[in-house]
Amino acid sequence: MAGWTRCERERIEQLVAEGAPAWMLFRAVPHSRHAVRRYVLRLKRVPEPPPVRSPLRLSLAEREEISRGLARDQQQPSGRTCAPWRATTNRRGTSSLLRNRLRFGIRG
Repeated sequence: MAGWTRCERERIEQLVAEGAPAWMLFRAVPHSRHAVRRYVLRLKRVPEPPPVRSPLRLSLAEREEISRGLARDQQQPSGRTCAPWRATTNRRGTSSLLRNRLRFGIRG
């Protein structure tokens, strides 16, 4: 949009809102018809929806809780981890916790 002034943009937006024909848009501003068409298409473009995070993914707080729990289990003399207990405290399945351990390289 280099070279477009605010007045030119407002004029095109006004004509598009009124439903003016294309030839009137092209004559309203001193730009090529291709530039005008690109601007009109940009005006009509639907904004991109924000990304939606899958509920199956663990949040940062949940990953931190898992890593702290694994570190705590490693410090205990038995060294056994209790994945089912941790899954119930995080309201997640045991498999999602194990998959996350593999994905982020958490040892335990």
